[in-house]
Parts: sequence; structure tokens; C-alpha cells
Amino acid sequence: MLALVSIKDGRSDALSAINAPYEPGSTLKPFTVAGLPPPNDLLPEAVLVLGRVAVAPFATPGTDEVPASLEPLWGSSDVILLETVGVGQSELDIARAADTTVVVLVPESGDSIQAMKAGLMEIADFFVVNKADRAGAEQAVMSIKTVLGFKAHGEGWMADVLQTIAQDGKGIGEVAAMIAKHRVSLETAGELKVRRAIRLEERIQELISERLHQSFWNDERGKLLKGAMEEVLSFKTTPYDVVERLLSAS
Repeated sequence: MLALVSIKDGRSDALSAINAPYEPGSTLKPFTVAGLPPPNDLLPEAVLVLGRVAVAPFATPGTDEVPASLEPLWGSSDVILLETVGVGQSELDIARAADTTVVVLVPESGDSIQAMKAGLMEIADFFVVNKADRAGAEQAVMSIKTVLGFKAHGEGWMADVLQTIAQDGKGIGEVAAMIAKHRVSLETAGELKVRRAIRLEERIQELISERLHQSFWNDERGKLLKGAMEEVLSFKTTPYDVVERLLSAS
């Protein structure tokens, strides 16, 4: 639905999305990557997104695939949407990769309690309680606001809770407006550039580590490691000694 709001605002050419919640082999994977016709039962907004908005390939949470899927879109996209499903799966990946983290909960499943347990209260820039027309929605909002009230607040951004009924499009505009407001807050405080610099520095370090790992493990070092394991297991040498041997090997 956020994609619909952006397209309505004339920004469809600048909006991109990553279909992170869908497992490889699901019905979404083939046409998301290859541009094939989507299933008939796919949500209308997803069809619209696939038709008018670039979609990055599936990215497995917790892996190098998440930043790798996003990098081709950085230079050509003004807005990138990352979506994940469930609590405790990949929220830290999202918080590391995104300028704004929105945690979406529903009232009837006890999501607000689960969010508190999973530490989502610490990474969310704001919360959205979807299906706000259902029983327990107001209670969920109050529970989240109560916990937020216990957090220490400085002069910067303060997380809030919005309510939506996504299937009817209610409250989606307010969510988009809150995202825009958060960006303005980051820019005003000079925090946006700092966040992105930290993110890019970490990404460069990850790439260097990956490259060094690939170049380090040749056949000779692999055999040396296997040959040294019996000595380590029998306490004739230590892992640290093996490391020194491996580093000395050509």
C-alpha cells in the first residue's frame, strides 16, 4: 500500500522494493525475478508494484544477499522498501540497512507483547497497528505507548504509534507522512549522513572480509588445517598455533 501512495504522488519511477519475506521456491520468486505473470490471487497492490516498480530479487535474512540486492538500486531509487515477515527473523538486518524502521503489528495475535520480548521496541522508529478495526487494537496501541513512555527521551525523534486498516487503504497516507517526517528529523539533526556512512563502512568491511576469506583458503591451507586437527584434538597443539602455521603458509 505504501507503493500505491508513492505512485499516486507521482514517484513510481523512484520507488523500488525488495521481496525479502518470500522463500526461494515460492510462487513469488519466479515472476519477481523473471518478470513472469503473477498468480491470480496476488494482492492488487503487489501486481501494481510488479508492473510499475522495480523489485529486487529475494534476499535471505541474515546473509550478504540483503545489501547485495539493494546496492544496484541505490543510485537510481529515491525510495526503497524492505519488507520482512514475523518477529525475530531479520529485524536487525532491516534496522542496519534502512534509514527508517517501521514495525507493523496486528492486535489479535499478541504481536505487541512479542515485540517487547524480541527487542523491537529498541529498533523501531515508529509502530503501526494494522487491522485497527478489530478487537484489541486500542489495547495494543496503549500497551506500546506505555512501554515507549518508560524509555528515556532526549531532544531528538520520539517513536509513536499509528493505526491502519491496510485492506481499505485507511491510515496509509499517515504512515507515508510519518516516514517523510522521520527523514526530515534525521536530516535536520545531521544523523542521516552519519547513519549512511556507518552502514557503508560496515558494508565495505564485510566485502573486504569476504574477499580475504576467499583468497586465503587455497588447497594447501585446507590440507594443512585438516592435517593439524588430530594434534589439536589430542592437545599437542592449540588452535592459536595452527592459525600461525596457516598464516605462514604460502
